[in-house]
Amino acid sequence: MASTRTQQQEHPRQLKHLLSELPEIETKSGNVGASINLTNAIVGSGIIGIPFAVSESGFVVGMLLLIFVSVLAGKFAFVLFVFVFCRESHQLPLLLTPSDPF
Repeated sequence: MASTRTQQQEHPRQLKHLLSELPEIETKSGNVGASINLTNAIVGSGIIGIPFAVSESGFVVGMLLLIFVSVLAGKFAFVLFVFVFCRESHQLPLLLTPSDPF
């Protein structure tokens, strides 16, 4: 029993010793890096998912759905642009800014 406790106490010490020998790696990512990673994940899943969706729904229906979704995305981008423009020109608190508290 005493040997089990000794082993349990030395395990964290050994782990700390091993971790201290590893070189330090810079792991901080700023807003730009996080945005690029998010965009990469979204675009990557779309590149894989769109051909599968078109093959499952058929070519004609798949193209119609693709056009429909792209029109919706364009409308959403326009509405988002209008919201941001109205906030800046009319000083309205429509959207949070990085300096606003949560």
